[in-house]
Amino acid sequence: MKIKKFTCNNCGAPKVNAYKSPYIICDYCGNFTDLDYTMSLQAWNSDPKRGDKYQKANLSFQSKLNESLIKKDKKEYYELQVKYWDVYYRLYPEYLPPTINFDDNFYYPFLAICADSATVAAFDPKYQKKAKTQQHLQGDMEYYTEKGQSKVKGEGFFRMINSYIDYLKEEFKLFYDNPEYALMHKVFPYDANLKMKISTLVQIWLPYLNEKDGKTFLKQTGFDADYIDPIKVEGNKTPCQFCKAELFVPENSLKVHCEECHKTNIIKTKFNCMGCGVENEIPEHPVNTIDCKACKLENRLVKAMFG
Repeated sequence: MKIKKFTCNNCGAPKVNAYKSPYIICDYCGNFTDLDYTMSLQAWNSDPKRGDKYQKANLSFQSKLNESLIKKDKKEYYELQVKYWDVYYRLYPEYLPPTINFDDNFYYPFLAICADSATVAAFDPKYQKKAKTQQHLQGDMEYYTEKGQSKVKGEGFFRMINSYIDYLKEEFKLFYDNPEYALMHKVFPYDANLKMKISTLVQIWLPYLNEKDGKTFLKQTGFDADYIDPIKVEGNKTPCQFCKAELFVPENSLKVHCEECHKTNIIKTKFNCMGCGVENEIPEHPVNTIDCKACKLENRLVKAMFG
C-alpha cells in the first residue's frame, strides 16, 4: 500500500505505518498531523448505498433546519444540528477525528461544539452577509461543456474559492480562540480541521475543473503530494494495548496510533536527559525538543529521518 510522503510538522519524523483512514497520525510522537485527500475521497465514494442514505438524511435535516431559521428558533436549530452530526459521523466514521471514539467521553461534547458553532454561524448577520457575497461570486462563475461534462472556467472559480478559503481561515481562528471550544485543540487541531474542510471543497469542485486548473487547485490546497512505499525502519511488532491487533512500533517511538481500534498506544512516558541524566516526564503532546527540568538542556526525542 502506498502512503503519503510527508514529514511530521510536530517532531520531524516520517510516516512509517500504512493507514486506513483519511487522517494521518505520526508513528513517533502520536500527533495528528496531516490528511490524505485521496483516502478521504475513497471513503466518500466507497459505498453508493451509504451515499444515498446520507443524501436523503441531509435533505431532511436541511428542510427542518431552514424551518428553524425562519422561526428564529435557536434551540431547535441546535438540537437538529446535534442529530445531524451524529448521523453524519455514524454513516461516515472514517471522518470522525482519530482522537475520538463513539464510546468515549469526547464524542458528545465534540458533537455539541459542532452543533453550537453551526448554530452561531446560522444566526449571525455577519455570516449571512458573507454567505451572500459567496453566493454572488459563485453566481458569477461561467460554465462550459468539455467531452460531455460540465466544467467551470478557472478565472471565476479561483476568485470565488480564494475568497472562501480566506474566510474559512479567519473563521477558524476565531473558532479556536473561543475558550468554550477548548476541547477542539485536543481532539481536532486547527491545521487538521481546516485541511479537512478544504479537502471537502476539493472533492466537490475538482470534477468541474479542467486538467490544468485541477492541478493548480490541488497544488494550491496542498493535496498534490507524492505517494511512496512505506519507509523501512527498525522496530518491533507488538499487540495493540487496546484491541490486540498487530502493531509495528518504530524504534524510539513515543506513541503509536492503532488503525484498527483508532486508539493511541503509549510507548514511552519518561526520558533521561542526555546531559545530566535526570528523568523527565514526556508531555501528553510531545514536541520535537523538550528542555530538561533540571539542567534546561534541549533534548531531541525523535530524530528527523525524512526531509
